[in-house]
Amino acid sequence: MSNNELLIISILFFGLGLYLFLQTRNISKQFKKSEDKKDYSNIIMMILLIIIGILFIPWIFSNSIFNSYGKSNEIGDTIGGITAPFINGLSAVLVYLAFNAQVEANKLVNDQFQLQQIESRFFELLKLHRDNVAEIGIGDSYGKKIFVTLIREFRLIHIKLQKINLEERINLNSRQLMEVSYLILFFGFGPNSSRQLEIALNHYNKTGLFDLLKLKFDNKDLKLVAMKERKLQYTPFEGHQSRLGHYFRHLYQTVDFIHEKKIDIDKYSYVKALRAQLTTHEQALLYINSLTQLGNRWWTKDYLIKYKMIKNIPPGFFNPETEFFRESDFPEKYFEHQLD
Repeated sequence: MSNNELLIISILFFGLGLYLFLQTRNISKQFKKSEDKKDYSNIIMMILLIIIGILFIPWIFSNSIFNSYGKSNEIGDTIGGITAPFINGLSAVLVYLAFNAQVEANKLVNDQFQLQQIESRFFELLKLHRDNVAEIGIGDSYGKKIFVTLIREFRLIHIKLQKINLEERINLNSRQLMEVSYLILFFGFGPNSSRQLEIALNHYNKTGLFDLLKLKFDNKDLKLVAMKERKLQYTPFEGHQSRLGHYFRHLYQTVDFIHEKKIDIDKYSYVKALRAQLTTHEQALLYINSLTQLGNRWWTKDYLIKYKMIKNIPPGFFNPETEFFRESDFPEKYFEHQLD
């Protein structure tokens, strides 16, 4: 075989090998897509090209410029020797593509398994949340309606604290008034809770603040008057730590469970399903809780904003003249009433 003949043969088979390689890549990409309708023209063209090559290459060698090949075994040996590297290379490429496809398939199966685990655990947490709410009770009231009562007591404390703040010149600002009111609602005054409330109030660096509040709120006559005026079925100002502590911990952990997952899922949709379980008064109490050191993680981890946890609080729920609530702290169109 002359050098020219060898060069021509090499170019032909290199071109054929390159074409088959490119077509194989295109087919591999095509079948990774999820569309139902696929274009099979590339596959048909490859098959026809291979068949034509098998049928006509011997004829080309025996009837063209390659006259030196008179015997079929010589033609076969030459074709085999020249095409073997290209075929082996193409085989390696196909094996590589098959391996990649298997890796992708394994990843897909693993992701689906993780998704099933996440969904199973999330809906279990969601059920636990419902059960927790149903079991929360004050007096004869149970379930979601107790949050209406808790907001009512909070506002009673807040009004009383505003008056004390002015009369005693404590100089608490509007946000601090909300925070301290919630801490009194949460811890209350009692044998154990008073100590915890005192520690929490040290955050404000107001000397004698706890003693003053204990004197004003831990008053039997005041409690009886408050029960009558607000139609409460329980004694106020004694705290709800046993109810609210567990409630907010579980609520936070459920959101955190979804947020910390590394798998690619629509996290907002999951948390939205949780948020849909919260009444307006629950969302309002969540906001107040987030203002204090007890719930500031809702802000530091951006859960309150990212997942729009208090999206459904209507305008005017908080009194703009007496209660701290700034819509400017939230992004534009955060609240439901802003979407119209």
